[in-house]
Amino acid sequence: TPHTIWNSDAAAGSYSLEFDGDDALTVDTSFAQLNLGGDDFSLALWIKPDSGTTGSQMLAQLMDLVNWGDGYYLTYGLDYDSLSFYIADAGGGSAYTWVNVPDLSSAWHHIAVTFEQDSGQVVLYLDGLPLDLHSETPTEGIDPDVPLWLGNSGDSWYGGYEGLMDEVRVYNRAITWNEARA
Repeated sequence: TPHTIWNSDAAAGSYSLEFDGDDALTVDTSFAQLNLGGDDFSLALWIKPDSGTTGSQMLAQLMDLVNWGDGYYLTYGLDYDSLSFYIADAGGGSAYTWVNVPDLSSAWHHIAVTFEQDSGQVVLYLDGLPLDLHSETPTEGIDPDVPLWLGNSGDSWYGGYEGLMDEVRVYNRAITWNEARA
């Protein structure tokens, strides 16, 4: 059964989520506010990865990785010091964005990803700076019938996240550069 532990070390406020590589937090996306319905969206979160961990770790996933349906996932790869974002649409189109980043362990970092439906543009931000702009992404939209997983994926494709996570936000629009810097 997925569970998460609260921790008093937080990027903002008093508490953050602590993940040990096995834990996950699932969010029901049937609520109207989280049903992206194939439109623009953004995902933003603060992370503080543990030092000394290895492998690609799932930060957030809104996709059935077993059946490779439409949706997206965001990972942090400690072996390669990378952030990656994958998105697939309901028509079978997909795009993968991967960028090198410095070691993020033991300090708080803000990550944001934006998706614009009409242009198919994905922008990946780290600490308010755009790292990658990818415009060959699918444009048919995503509307997966799965929960949003935080900290783990519920399958064996990627390892679970080890570290702290805070201020997770899902927007039903592509946030601006100024908002990603906040």
